[in-house]
Amino acid sequence: MRLLSAAILLALAVACSKPAPELKIADILADPSLYEEQTVELSGEVTDAFGLFSTGLYTLADETGEINVVTTAGLPAAGAKLTVRGTVLSGVTVGGKHYGVTLNEQERGR
Repeated sequence: MRLLSAAILLALAVACSKPAPELKIADILADPSLYEEQTVELSGEVTDAFGLFSTGLYTLADETGEINVVTTAGLPAAGAKLTVRGTVLSGVTVGGKHYGVTLNEQERGR
């Protein structure tokens, strides 16, 4: 009986330790309300970037789409591959221009 209990606990531990499926940009764009004001992590390549005073905006692209990312931590270079953690916003205005679904960057890594 103890062996069976140990086997069940081990199976549960393995099942619970599986990594969550990687979130893609298209997942957020398909239904932004599911992720509104949620913290998510996305990986991709920077395709465009511009700054205005202490705020910057760059476009992160993966194989499924593109999303704008607002940052106050300096702009990454175009072509940089990175992982970004941030909060999903339904829209943001930067420099008088409105952008749709946007990620408010909290943390950035390579």
